[in-house]
Amino acid sequence: MKYQPMSYNSGTHFMVPGLCVPRQSAARLTGLSAGRAIKIFNYISNTYPMKTTRTLNGWKSRGVLLVMLACTIAVTSCKKSEDGGPGGDAAPGTIKAKIDGASFASLKMTSIANRVNVGGKSIITVQGNESSGKAIVLVMNGVDGPGTYAIGGGANISISASYTEVNIANPTATKIWQAPFDSSVAGEVKIAELTDAAIKGTFTFTAKNTTENSLREITAGAFNMSL
Repeated sequence: MKYQPMSYNSGTHFMVPGLCVPRQSAARLTGLSAGRAIKIFNYISNTYPMKTTRTLNGWKSRGVLLVMLACTIAVTSCKKSEDGGPGGDAAPGTIKAKIDGASFASLKMTSIANRVNVGGKSIITVQGNESSGKAIVLVMNGVDGPGTYAIGGGANISISASYTEVNIANPTATKIWQAPFDSSVAGEVKIAELTDAAIKGTFTFTAKNTTENSLREITAGAFNMSL
């Protein structure tokens, strides 16, 4: 089903895979007019599968929520060990990592985390963007507390991750690398702290762009987000 354009009400966050931008910040972040930025965000939302908006009335999840619901029914919990690690050193409200060795640090105003409860299980999405359009998204299905959770490793995928390079000038050239991309373990997320109000942890993963058959190594990842 085609995704409908997002509302433009004051306070709306425009969110697509790897892109969460408050309306007031759109022009400032992209160097474009707010109207042009909105058109680009809506184009990407119609093109790529993760479609979530946040409005003054709350969260509206389309498409990805249905997929997550199916995963929730299929699995009772993530592959987990009890060690969540020290939690990393990301600044409050941000995500940091290295992309093939190059530093990535999201802006606080374009980073967000939210939790949706489906069928008694939590789905937590954490994402952050740099002003250049680079972004990291983690989707954690069924996490129930601190611990180490595998990304992939079987048919029932409960943790997924992606790295995106948004091409602001030419949205059709936007590239996404996803994990997992086969039946093997592509990485892990270590949750050191999970409360009703916050989530903090570290991550590492290998992601693949199937269009050009290229890989990205995401290492030294850390997040420190309010829920």
